[in-house]
Amino acid sequence: MNTRELLLPTRSGRPLSVTGFDPALCLLLAGNLLPLYGALFGGWSVLSILQVYWAENVIIGVLTLLEMLTVALAGGSVWGAVGSLFPMAFFCFHYGMFTFVHGVFIYAIFGAGPFAHGVLHWADLEQLYDPFLPGHPLFYAAVTILLAHLNSLRANFIGAGEYRALGIPQLMFRPYGRVMLLHVVLLLGGLLAQQTGSNIAALALLVAIKTTADLILYRKYHTRPAAGAAA
Repeated sequence: MNTRELLLPTRSGRPLSVTGFDPALCLLLAGNLLPLYGALFGGWSVLSILQVYWAENVIIGVLTLLEMLTVALAGGSVWGAVGSLFPMAFFCFHYGMFTFVHGVFIYAIFGAGPFAHGVLHWADLEQLYDPFLPGHPLFYAAVTILLAHLNSLRANFIGAGEYRALGIPQLMFRPYGRVMLLHVVLLLGGLLAQQTGSNIAALALLVAIKTTADLILYRKYHTRPAAGAAA
């Protein structure tokens, strides 16, 4: 048994089908619908909803690092694993800065305080992470999204063997397309909701647009032929 087989057992060598019940997809939908619940019953603002979706970008970045590490270790080569450290470090720095600037951009447009005036005060950086501390409503929404992506990593990336078809360069650049697409979608939806006074209908539309985009991207990345269709 080689290193790949030891670390990443497969299910009879066949990909999983997502035509039936998909727990990862259900959790992803739940994570997207929690902001809708907050808008309907919790008085969440446009900023609150965008905060949750910004946190999802952070989660995706961390899990992408785990995927890159998994592919490196599954290669069975020590030097290959060592060589993967540089792209992983580059991704950590570049995507981290990209996500940070994205967060500041959200606060500058939709937030209050120093971010709303285009001035970044380091003493006020807690505005980026304070809503995600335990006890805050946004914390539970972020945890649900985290569980959804963790389950997808377990079931799709490892369990269904997606890691065999993906290389580190491909994994490194894949999150950017998703973040840029959702950034445009959320920015336009957020501006619409803001212009309408953050009413329930506009916030629900924002959540619906983001959820639809998530479903499309999930099917794009994870839909595979059913086991019975395999040759």
